[in-house]
Formats: sequence, C-alpha cells, structure tokens
Amino acid sequence: LIVLRELFYLPSTIFSIAKIRRAHPDISIAHINDIQDFLSAFLIKKLLRIPVVIHIRGPLMRRHGFRHKFLMWALKNSVNQVIAIDETVRDSLGANVSVKVIHNGFIINDQPRRVKPPQQLVVGMVSSLLRFKGVLEFVEAARICKEQGLNIKFSILGGRENLGSNVIDKVLRFIGLQHEIEKDVLSRIERYNIQDIFSLYPFTEKIDNFYQTISVLCFPSHINAVGRPVFEAGFYRIPSIVAISNPKPDAITHMQTGLCIEEKNPENLASAIKYFYNNPSEIDRMGENANSLANKNYDIKKNAMKVLEVYSTLS
Repeated sequence: LIVLRELFYLPSTIFSIAKIRRAHPDISIAHINDIQDFLSAFLIKKLLRIPVVIHIRGPLMRRHGFRHKFLMWALKNSVNQVIAIDETVRDSLGANVSVKVIHNGFIINDQPRRVKPPQQLVVGMVSSLLRFKGVLEFVEAARICKEQGLNIKFSILGGRENLGSNVIDKVLRFIGLQHEIEKDVLSRIERYNIQDIFSLYPFTEKIDNFYQTISVLCFPSHINAVGRPVFEAGFYRIPSIVAISNPKPDAITHMQTGLCIEEKNPENLASAIKYFYNNPSEIDRMGENANSLANKNYDIKKNAMKVLEVYSTLS
C-alpha cells in the first residue's frame, strides 16, 4: 500500500519540485520528514541538485531482505545526512549508514507541573486506536486488573469520531486492511463489564489536561520502540510502561524512568501496572527520573539548534 501510495503521488511530486525550482531557485537544502518519502529525496537530489536531509522517525522492523537493502541503497545514493529520533531508531539502520541522533521535542512555555496527582491509580494511553499500538493488550490488562480486585482506572486519549463513515474506511475494511479497532475495543469493554473503570476520549491536541489526570503512561506497541507520549509524560513527571526488548538509555531506563515489558503480552502489562499499584512511591521516584531525562534529551530549543547545525554543515 505504501508503494502504491507513493506511485499515486509521483506525478504531483514531480510537478511540485519543478514548481519549487522555478519559484524558489535560492533553496539550498531539502529536509525529508520520513524514510517512507525516500522517492522525493531521490527526485530532489536529481532535479534540484541540492543536499538532502532525511528524518527517520521509527525503527526499521527488519534488517535483512530486499526492502532493507533497497532503503539502505536509497539513503546512500540520495541523502547527504540521516537524522534518527533516538538510539533505537539509529540501531535499526545498521552500521553502514552515517546517522546523527537528534531527539524529538516538546513545545512548552513553562515546565509543566501536575496540579494534583490522582489519588487513585490511573493508567493512560495516548494513542490512535490501531491494533499495532497495543490497544487491545491495554484493554485485556484492564480486565485482568479488575478480576484481581485492583482499584485502578484506565484511560485512552485518541479515539476517532465518525468511525467508518467514509468510503476509504469501508473499502479498507472490506479488503481486510483496516487497522482501526475502536468497535472491537468498545465491544470488549462492554463484554468484560469494565465500563466503570475504562474511559475513552477523542483525540485532541490539547493534551495537558489528560496528563494531569493519569499516574502512569502505557506504550504497549508492537514496534519495539519508545513513542512520543513517553517523553511527553516525562515532562509531567509521569513514568511509563513500554513494550520494548532492548531499551536504550536515551529514551527509557528500566526501573529508573519506567518499566520495560514484552510486547503483545497483556499479562505482562498487567503485572507492570500492578507493580506501580503496590508501590506508589515508585511512581514519584521514576516520575522524577523521567522528568530529568525529558529535560536532558527532549528540549525542543536545544534539538532545533542541532538541526540548524546539520543545515549549516551542508550549506
């Protein structure tokens, strides 16, 4: 589907590059915002003949096979500088690619401070309702915790409104490529009778209020990486539970800034949640550590300057 999408956009991409060359002949650097857009990098390199920076925002799932070899060839032949968002992403690229790690950032005016930590343990996710995000494991963990008599609430920020109301949704669902699982989530919540402890909120860019309501963040995805909500939560002194097998200390440290668990394992996730339930002082300790790590590695102003330094070396 990604290949088909890029081929669909190819004519308009070529047209846009030609238009840019005529309207802005003084452009000296191109910044491609994801490795999936490597075709634009190749075209810009050939047509505009300017340096290209590509930002890689997720780990490559496989480090072998034709796809990986092709991507490595594209990076070497079309890109002047590769930027990875963290050491996990950098490690997935292998040793044959020159990569500079520049972390993401969180735009804040003042250091966020929790108005009042929740009295009851509230475990939250900030995620669209996609299967690979680990949403179903989160629901199953809620069921396990309730069956064990634990007084814990669960919240997800990221539901969609008007689910399945457009033609594309219906076509993708018909051919088995629809990954939105909101209906499945709602069905399980009702079947497990956990409506009293489980809340589902639509996505909003104003996430401050949500972080004020949770005690621990969960990121149980299937991508074996640390996602943006983890360091966002860190700014609010909230520790995280992350599904990752080989964590790098620049993003999370097990038992220091959060807990690292096995992916696709709701029992493991429930056990990690139970650990914080039984050891509430660990929430404060790991939350402070997560805050220190977020301020160290994810300061938007510092990281923006690092990107500018990359530009200056290429211009």
